[in-house]
Amino acid sequence: MADEKKNTEEKKNNDLIEAGLKSYGIDKKHVLKTRIDNATGEAVIVTVGGAKVRYAEGMEVKPLDPIRVDGVIRKKMKPITGGKKK
Repeated sequence: MADEKKNTEEKKNNDLIEAGLKSYGIDKKHVLKTRIDNATGEAVIVTVGGAKVRYAEGMEVKPLDPIRVDGVIRKKMKPITGGKKK
């Protein structure tokens, strides 16, 4: 009986985390850690890019920027060199 309750609760928690990942647009390979906050019942997700987000059932959220998900800067940077040639 206790095992069934534990499995049901674990499945419910995993479904909440999966819903959070989907709503924020996070792929599983970019997740460092997930957990359920027992006080609030929210899923807490930490990504490789340094974002820490919370998700509760039915919450409306905006997807994260790709940089905050995987930490890869996609903008081409200008090289820093000496002064202009004369």
